[in-house]
Formats: sequence, C-alpha cells, structure tokens
Amino acid sequence: MGQERLNLVPPCGLYCGACVTYIACERGDSERLVELAKRFSKYRGQEVKVSDLTCEGCLPSGAIALFCRECTLPACAVKKGLSYCA
Repeated sequence: MGQERLNLVPPCGLYCGACVTYIACERGDSERLVELAKRFSKYRGQEVKVSDLTCEGCLPSGAIALFCRECTLPACAVKKGLSYCA
C-alpha cells in the first residue's frame, strides 16, 4: 500500500478513503456535504454545519471531520505506543 493510502488509515483502523464525508470533501462535492450535514444533524440532534465536515483524512491532516475529532482512539494508541488499535 502506498504512503498516500497509509495516511488514510487512522488509529481506529477505519479507512478514510471509504468515508462518505472524506470522499465528498476530496471531490469538492458541496451538494453532498450539505446533504450529509442535514443527515448528521438529525442523527446527533444538533446542528451540523458543512464546515464541521471538512476532512482531509486523519493522518497527518489537521482538517478532520467533527466525528473523528471526538474519537478517543488516537490518544489511546499513542499512550500505548501503537500505530493502530485495529
């Protein structure tokens, strides 16, 4: 697997390259992001803005979608000296 693809495998083991939010951001699909923000707002019971969904993948990016920012697995992996929890 190339380095670019490895950067899309965060500590949780989920592949960012298969994430609907990541894909929409990569494609610049603003209509899809609006649709996803509405869908996630219903799920979470709070307003989710398109800006909350900006994502470039977890590694080594600073732009991570709202749901992944709340993930505790990266800190857990670092604490245990692991790259991945999966």
